[in-house]
Amino acid sequence: MRESISITTIFQIFILFVLLFTAIMCLTINNSNAFGVKDSIVNAIEALDGNYLDGADLNEEIVQVIQETSYRTSGTCPDGYKGFDRAGNSVGSNSSDAAVCIKEVDVTGGIDEALSSSGFAQDDFVDGKYYKVVLFFQLDIPVFKQIFNFQTLGETRIIYNTIDYINDDIIVDSSDDLPDSSYDNKGNLDSREPTRGDDSGVNPVKNPGVSSSGGGNTTQDPEEEEEEETPQLTCNTEGLNLDTKLAGVQGVTLGSGQSQGNYGLLFSDQELATQITRMTPGTIFTIQGTASGDDTRWYINYEGQCGWANGANLGIDFEGYAGKIGATVQMRITNNSSSIFKVYGQNITNVTGRKLYSGMTINPLQYNFAKIVGQAALNANAGGDTLVIYETYRPQTISNKIMPYYQSTVMGSTELSNNFRAAGYSLPSGLSNFLAGNSSNHNRGCAVDVSLDGKDMPSPMHELSPLARATNSNSNVLRGYFTSAGAKPMGSEWWHFDYGTGSTGVCGNYYSSFWDGF
Repeated sequence: MRESISITTIFQIFILFVLLFTAIMCLTINNSNAFGVKDSIVNAIEALDGNYLDGADLNEEIVQVIQETSYRTSGTCPDGYKGFDRAGNSVGSNSSDAAVCIKEVDVTGGIDEALSSSGFAQDDFVDGKYYKVVLFFQLDIPVFKQIFNFQTLGETRIIYNTIDYINDDIIVDSSDDLPDSSYDNKGNLDSREPTRGDDSGVNPVKNPGVSSSGGGNTTQDPEEEEEEETPQLTCNTEGLNLDTKLAGVQGVTLGSGQSQGNYGLLFSDQELATQITRMTPGTIFTIQGTASGDDTRWYINYEGQCGWANGANLGIDFEGYAGKIGATVQMRITNNSSSIFKVYGQNITNVTGRKLYSGMTINPLQYNFAKIVGQAALNANAGGDTLVIYETYRPQTISNKIMPYYQSTVMGSTELSNNFRAAGYSLPSGLSNFLAGNSSNHNRGCAVDVSLDGKDMPSPMHELSPLARATNSNSNVLRGYFTSAGAKPMGSEWWHFDYGTGSTGVCGNYYSSFWDGF
């Protein structure tokens, strides 16, 4: 009898152990699935610039994210959240059928007051919001089914409203003509006498100099200047009917193992039908010409092998391109010489003053974006200004390496941390508004950091703090040059512009790891 009881007890313990183990495994899997869907929704909201609603229901792009997964756990939204079912329909506040819950949080309502002690005028800052996202996951035990319903929370970065923002009667809405302009589609080209400022604070001694293209002169010291070799056009282009407007300009293949479509391929024919080879990311080639009537079909010399490539998402050296279109620009890529990244004017440990790149010999942008920046440069020239380019392509590995130093510098200083919190930022997540720790359009070659030569700007270049959100008349003129060319401004950094959201299919996921450094 005792043996029978003992065996029964052991069997019951075993069954209980199996049930608990199964419950833990189910909880872990459910949590992982909910976490992945939540991150996808957060990314979708950021891509939509916070416009997650279509009327009272959920934006169809976010609905598509939800319906592409088999994850179906639902629950009741916390107070203050809007709930939506899997079809994107709004659900009541007490409904248990919410597949996702979203809450909009205003973070910049009091920023003017918080920073007024630093000397900023009222209304110097545009509105910013971030979005909280809640999904649900369950603890299930076989037979008993659902025991507990848990929540997983995610947050977007702060998203700034840069449309219809008015400051000092300078309108920066890209859909409107800017005031006092005597040129069509050329940005803010008014007749005011430009105010020349001293940019020595953003051009450190270690910076090897400033180069100009499009007829400008170099200010680089003679002893530091290296003679550049003119790319040789070695391919036999006879009978190809090429447009030579880009001939001799260098380019580079972007991408590092991710799907590149046909953007990393070399073809024997103009129709891009017969593949010769896949070009190695980071290897520089020379453009021989473009197809007549289609400037995105390039005939190139790649490591001595000539062929056709789809140039739409290939990188083109912007300095060389600017010279071809007759735009005068200055290239001051400080991260390729001596980084000027700072935070509230303080050095970032192991970053500020350091050469961050190795092996970078050209300054590429994706071609379709380069054309936009080129038009902005022409706009600036027509307005009596010259663009100074501080950053084009930035390797993703560099972004990944810089962020920990940036975080430790801010989080290790009570003064810096308090400054960010006073401006409405949660730490350390709020730091991603000023430096991408994972990936950004810089990594894709479709973002640029830029200033105006000799003009006083709202903050030093690459000031990675809320100080970079301030605007003045000069930064608004710069914004006008770019928005009228089709670029999208970034509210948290007056110097940053990238490819507009209205033009899709250009800025792909080419997180390149070549030209690594430091």
